[in-house]
Amino acid sequence: MNDDLSPYLDAGIERLQDGANTVFGQAFARLFRALLREIAAFLADLMSDQPALWMTVAFVVGLFFGKTLTRPKKPFSIR
Repeated sequence: MNDDLSPYLDAGIERLQDGANTVFGQAFARLFRALLREIAAFLADLMSDQPALWMTVAFVVGLFFGKTLTRPKKPFSIR
C-alpha cells in the first residue's frame, strides 16, 4: 500500500510512518521488561525467604473465597 501511495506522500510523512511507534514502544517495552524482572526477583525472594507468609496468605484467601462462595445469596435491596 505504501508503494501505491508513495508518489502522493511528503518525504517527512514516510519517516513518521516507518518508525512512528518505535521510540515510545521501545522505551515502554524496556521499562516493562525491567519491571517484570524486578517483580520476578521479588517473588523469588519471597518464595525462598518467606514460605510461611505465602502459606498464611493462601489460607486467608481460601477462607475468604470459601465464605463468599458458600454464603447464601441475599436479594439486593436499597434502604
